[in-house]
Amino acid sequence: METKNTQLLVDKYICFIASNKGLSTNTTSSYRRDLEQFSNFLKEQHLSIEDKKTIQKLKLFLGSKRLKAISINRKLSAIRGFIKFLTKKCVVKGINTENIKNIKITKKLPRTISHTKTGELIEKYLHENNITTRRNLLIFIFLYTTGLRITELINLKIGNIYWNEGFLKIRGKGSKERVVPIAEKLIDILKKYIENERVFFIKDKTNDYLFISSRGTKFTRQAIWKISKKIGGEDTSPHTWRHTFATHLLEGGVSLRALQKMLGHSSLTTTQIYTHVANNLLTMELSKKHPRSTK
Repeated sequence: METKNTQLLVDKYICFIASNKGLSTNTTSSYRRDLEQFSNFLKEQHLSIEDKKTIQKLKLFLGSKRLKAISINRKLSAIRGFIKFLTKKCVVKGINTENIKNIKITKKLPRTISHTKTGELIEKYLHENNITTRRNLLIFIFLYTTGLRITELINLKIGNIYWNEGFLKIRGKGSKERVVPIAEKLIDILKKYIENERVFFIKDKTNDYLFISSRGTKFTRQAIWKISKKIGGEDTSPHTWRHTFATHLLEGGVSLRALQKMLGHSSLTTTQIYTHVANNLLTMELSKKHPRSTK
């Protein structure tokens, strides 16, 4: 396959996954960038996809860029999918995608926020008078009590809230729908927010998003990240609140299966990382309070 045709094939592949894989816009855009970089790499190195040394050289190239392992693996995943697509379309042949293996990642346990800190956050919200600050605090109280992903949060509309039944209907990764229970106290808070505070941010009455920026538009991911750092500290991300939600539920006795459904994980293995977080926290607590523990 000639390298000059690669970009055209990338376009076709991106159209295919956008139509058939149910991936989010962010994921599709990331895959496009990864494959465009791959196309440029082939061109600059005068390589063909079918060259047996291409992937080995690519890994060395990516390693020289000092990218995080998770970023390298995402790029390799995009390339694997792309080559499988080309093989199915008989554009290339003889490439064993099983040889395009991810690099090993040392998994770090996700950071969580303490019960004390989350309690302080709720107390601050209850006594705060500034409308913008109240909205910002509510966003993270909402993340902490629902476990939503950042994209799910910013795309959540009022119509997705089933007030009487007490749940949210969420469209998550891969356009999969799930139901997330919502606490009665949070329902009361949200109703007051919609009636008394959300109206100050509305510029377009047809806007149905639950949380609206000060410009009257849907929040961006970047804006939520910035607010998260202000509220939780520089090492806090929107995902930290999701991790905290999961960990605190496990500590409270919720089953892994129930947690898996609430988080929208396709595999129970993904959910199991939170058992390690909860166990670590319990071990730390035991070492502090057990009469026979050593300091």
